[in-house]
Amino acid sequence: MRGSSTAAVSDADVHRGIAHELGLDADAVTSAYTSPAGRMKAHAGFRKLRRLRVTSYPTLPLYTAHGVDQMGDAASTAASLAAALDQCLTTPIPPPMT
Repeated sequence: MRGSSTAAVSDADVHRGIAHELGLDADAVTSAYTSPAGRMKAHAGFRKLRRLRVTSYPTLPLYTAHGVDQMGDAASTAASLAAALDQCLTTPIPPPMT
């Protein structure tokens, strides 16, 4: 199912197929996807991502004293995100200019 050029992410059958491929309970995934409560939760998550200016996945938001920094983009791997996070955590951040 994944990788099909004709499959729409908005199609519940696509979610069912992905759940099956991953060994998840396909009925539970489809039920959560189609339920009004599930839709509301998903839309709330999308709104939060827009507020954080997340435009690609994976993105790792890092909350600092100076605001939210984002690490990652569509080409990021777990290793590259871990390296970027390690660098942020070990690099001193200068105080804000006054």
